[in-house]
Amino acid sequence: MGLQCMNVLLLKLLGLDNPATPWSFILVLDYGFVIPVLMAFIVILIPMMSLILWFQGGVKRAIAQYILVLWLAWIGFSALGIYVFSLWEGMNILPTPWMVYRLLRDLPTGSEAYQHSLLSVLGAYSLLFIALISKLFSATGKAKKIFGQAHFANAFEIQRAGLFTDNGIVLGKAYGQLLRLPGYEGVLVVAPTGAGKTSAIAVPNLLAWEGSGVFNDLKGELYRLTAQHRQIRLNNTCFLWAPANIDKNTARYNPFYYVSDHPDLRIRDLQLIAETLIPATKLGDGFWYQSSREIFLTLSLYLLETQHNATLSEIHDLSKQKNFFVWLFDVVEQNKAVFSKQLKQNAYAILGTDEKTQKNILKDFHSRMGLFNDPLVSYATCGNDFDFRHLRREKISIYVQIPDADKERLSPILTLFWAQMINSLSAEAPAVDEPYGVLALMDEFGNMARINQLKDGLSFLRSYHLRPIIIVQYLGQIITSYGKEDAKGFLNSKVKIAFALNDLDDAEFFSKCCGTRTVKLSSSSVSIGHGDHPGSRSESFHFQSHALMQLSDQKAIILMEGKNPIKANKCYWFKERKYWLQK
Repeated sequence: MGLQCMNVLLLKLLGLDNPATPWSFILVLDYGFVIPVLMAFIVILIPMMSLILWFQGGVKRAIAQYILVLWLAWIGFSALGIYVFSLWEGMNILPTPWMVYRLLRDLPTGSEAYQHSLLSVLGAYSLLFIALISKLFSATGKAKKIFGQAHFANAFEIQRAGLFTDNGIVLGKAYGQLLRLPGYEGVLVVAPTGAGKTSAIAVPNLLAWEGSGVFNDLKGELYRLTAQHRQIRLNNTCFLWAPANIDKNTARYNPFYYVSDHPDLRIRDLQLIAETLIPATKLGDGFWYQSSREIFLTLSLYLLETQHNATLSEIHDLSKQKNFFVWLFDVVEQNKAVFSKQLKQNAYAILGTDEKTQKNILKDFHSRMGLFNDPLVSYATCGNDFDFRHLRREKISIYVQIPDADKERLSPILTLFWAQMINSLSAEAPAVDEPYGVLALMDEFGNMARINQLKDGLSFLRSYHLRPIIIVQYLGQIITSYGKEDAKGFLNSKVKIAFALNDLDDAEFFSKCCGTRTVKLSSSSVSIGHGDHPGSRSESFHFQSHALMQLSDQKAIILMEGKNPIKANKCYWFKERKYWLQK
């Protein structure tokens, strides 16, 4: 097609009406017209090469845009020069770009018409040159230094940021190419309900991430769309942990599986469970939650020291037996010689309170552990089918399915699940035989209680090859769980993504992060004439600072530390051919 276009243009340059054929340029060369052939070749080659670069995307697309704009400008101003010449000479000439060559070739050198054509064409090209120079040195450009020069990153700046790469977390799409974050830096995503976080963030990353992963999958949609792909194509062993599944079609997860057998480490691991399931409440209630934790530690140690295993349902059942404190006293006294010092200390601390206080402590404990009276939850936590500690050594994908109707009720066990996963992977740096990174997709992060390991933010997880994608509906969810100060660890994440925001505080936060730009505004006034005094109209211009960020439903704002903000398209997996699943 390009060859045919070149031959058509070549015949136009020569003023021939012959029909163009793919070999026309050969016949023209036989007559010695080398320059027209080269001109036609270059004129057609430029847009053809630009289209090739365009479809390759990324920086190449940006270069193609600049080339095409300059090419079209050259074509347009060439036609303008011919039009001016036709008016000057009073001739009826069709203002086409190829007439430039034909006029300069056919008109006698030195003639008045030749000089007029030359002046017309050079004048048109001078206007193009002046337009380009004025664009570079416009008053708006000068004003940007005063009123703000924030701008969205262009393709070259995105390239320097390292996002045009084939590996890493999928952030979005710009210039026809995926934007992916290499390394192990985490990402904070703020996306209200219905903004596309599942189809534009979750699914693309699960289809692309080749290592292990743990994924919050509240609706089961991620498992349905990606589990088969990850198992067959990415060689992952997939598990679905669904503690609310009515048919008990779930893998099992027992928190006590991760409690160390070493007596010096056991209390540390049990305290993590206790602090997560029985979190601190408001100031002044410390006695009650601390006492509930003492009951939990006592019963956990009792089961571990007597049967070398424990489940959360067993602890709940033990606490519900008749005359619990009488039973506890008898058990401790009868086994005083064999029980650990920690078990006895916690037991005696509870038994040392008066009877009324004991009843209130037990009520508080029951209110926190009542979840494990559910037979579905009991089954889902009675054993262990996967091991967090193997996530970097083997390719394992764990999907966590908790329906919307149960997410508040199951929040304690969900929080414990993630806390233990993070604790297991951050206990030691990756060994030589642990080659895989772990993607942690923490959707609905705002529905989980505080995870103390994350209070300092996401950066520390990088050295453990753990890449979190934290998704919240609005930033206030983080502030509620972690407090204003500790929430800064998340708000200062090196990479943040904002979808369409419906919270004013979030919109203001991201707008300040993006910065301001300069806009040119005009105002006019009209005065009506009276009698002999004619009316007048005046117009003035001034520059003003304006917020850079303006979101649409199809766009996302990507903020990177020390980089210009990026306005990207959402990467909907079903629109990307490379992510289509083979059924």
